[in-house]
Amino acid sequence: MGGMGFRNFHLFNLALLGKQAWRLVTETKSLWARVMRARYYPNDTFMTTGVGNNPSYTWRGILEARNVLEQGLRKRIGDGLSTRIWLDAWIPGTQTGRVLSPRVQGHEDMLVSELMEKNGGGWKDGLISTLFLPFERDRICNIRVNTSRPSDEWYWNVEKNGIYTVSCVVAKRVWEGMGLEGDDEDGRGGIRDWVEARWRELGGREIVKFMVGCWALWEHRNKVIFESCRVDPFSVIRRACDILDEIEGGSFLRDNKRLGEGQAPGCSEGRGWTGPPSGFVKVNVDAGVKDEVGSSMGVVCRDEWGKVLWGVSRVTEQVWEPHIAEAEALLEGVKEAIRNGHTRVVFESDCLQVIEALKKKTKGRSIFSLILEDISSLCNVFISVIWSFTSRVNSVAHSLAHIEPRVVGRSLWSVVLPPIANNAVLYDLSLMQ
Repeated sequence: MGGMGFRNFHLFNLALLGKQAWRLVTETKSLWARVMRARYYPNDTFMTTGVGNNPSYTWRGILEARNVLEQGLRKRIGDGLSTRIWLDAWIPGTQTGRVLSPRVQGHEDMLVSELMEKNGGGWKDGLISTLFLPFERDRICNIRVNTSRPSDEWYWNVEKNGIYTVSCVVAKRVWEGMGLEGDDEDGRGGIRDWVEARWRELGGREIVKFMVGCWALWEHRNKVIFESCRVDPFSVIRRACDILDEIEGGSFLRDNKRLGEGQAPGCSEGRGWTGPPSGFVKVNVDAGVKDEVGSSMGVVCRDEWGKVLWGVSRVTEQVWEPHIAEAEALLEGVKEAIRNGHTRVVFESDCLQVIEALKKKTKGRSIFSLILEDISSLCNVFISVIWSFTSRVNSVAHSLAHIEPRVVGRSLWSVVLPPIANNAVLYDLSLMQ
């Protein structure tokens, strides 16, 4: 267990009990949650109840784990009907997630829904400015308001998908980088169950990779603990690749060049932009974030010959996290592709996290997951969709996302783009010839 990132059994046990606490919060209609509620908190909620009378050892452990869970538990705002402004943790980008502004008399029991405009509108800026300190006002107005207004949900803000997990982040990145990732559900019973599940699935050569990966993780773990080295998944991958290359007499790195270079899986090796398959269009997207300005998005659509069909640049005052901004840029591209009547589309981004999540149809509870759900839902109107990741050839969309001066609003171009983006188009065309 120590080799996978758990320093002692107590912490590991708390992590596993935290999974049970998470289920009580998020799976309230399950049989187990209903039994626990009837036994320990029939007139309360799990997050606010006390130990109670004659508690079992297991219940005490779950409540101890609740204290750990609470540190990363946040409410994702949908319709705002189940989130209490002053009591729940829902403010993003703060240590506790709770409102620090003093309560205003007469508004003690307000719900977040009362801060939102009716009929799918945004935030009530005037009311928010009255109730909250300036820094909290800005954070609230930066929260994405979904027009479909889904229900509010708890999410775990430590993970991008918002779902509580027991797995070690470094180990997970190493397995992904070596092409040995598996289903997180296999690890519900602990590290041993996860290892046994991987062992059953892997073939001969992959078992060797797996064993070398385990050894490299153990070596790295010792360096972290005894030499205070920085945790770096790519250095572990590189170390494992060097060992495998030695075992295979120099053939491993030759056959797996991407791994040897320490690149993230899925990187494009091409010299320049490549056109989509015949009958498709390709939509490239990119995003940028500046604290003092806001977030910006760039989108460009081209045919198989590289001809520009349209381009979009959008700037908002909202300051999103980078992966949120990249997902919003892709959503912008999907919407514009629908407006233009395209039916077969390749969507390409330099954000691997977004593309992989869409390919795998990853589910989650975070704001990021909500945007991905919107993208997937809208894509049902297309006849065919291809998700593509590029690491080096996204210069046109990048140019549109960083046009200066940045002016809040949305700009749309047909055929001819602004000079800085058009120069990037011409460069791409020169590489295609």
